Amino acid sequence: MARRLTPLLTLPLWAVATASVLNDHVLEILSVRGSSMSPTLSSLYHDTGARDTLLVRKYAPTTGLERGDVVAFWAPHRPDHLVVKRVVGLEGDRVTLDERRRPGAEFGARVVVPPGHVWVEGDNWRSSGDSNLYGPVSRSLITGRAVCVVWPLSRWWQRPWEEKWSTRELKTRVEPGFAMG
Repeated sequence: MARRLTPLLTLPLWAVATASVLNDHVLEILSVRGSSMSPTLSSLYHDTGARDTLLVRKYAPTTGLERGDVVAFWAPHRPDHLVVKRVVGLEGDRVTLDERRRPGAEFGARVVVPPGHVWVEGDNWRSSGDSNLYGPVSRSLITGRAVCVVWPLSRWWQRPWEEKWSTRELKTRVEPGFAMG
C-alpha cells in the first residue's frame, strides 16, 4: 500500500517545486494595481477596480533594456512594494524635469541618469509615484520585464505598452546617450 502512495505523493511535490522555481526565477504573474499606468494598463482601475494581469519575465530582467519597456521593480521608498512602470531614461540620458510631475523642481532642471540606473515613470502622470518622486532607480531593484497581458481575456497576449509610445505623451523630455565614464 505504501508503495502505491509514494508515486501519488511524489508527482504533486515535483509539480509544486517546479512551479516555485519557475515563479521565482523565470516567469511570474503580476497584477497591476492602481491607475498609475493608465490608460495603458488597468485603465478601469479607478472606476471599477478592474486590474490587468501581466506575464513578467524574471530571468535577465535588465539585459537589453530599452526606453519604453515596462518593468516590475521594488520601490526605492517602499522596499516591500513591487511596482510596474515604464522605462523612460537609461544610464547617461539627460531627463528634463517637468514641474507638473515633480512639484518644487526648478523649471527646466535636468537629471543625468547615473550608471546602473534607469528613469521610470507611470503613464498617468497625475497619479504616479515614480522617478519624479524618488529619482533614478537602480537596475538591481528591477525584478522583471513585462511580456504580455494575460488577464482580462479580451487583452490576452497583447502588449499595449508598445503602441505609439513616446516620451512626448508622458510630458517628459529625454536627451539620450550622454557618454558615461
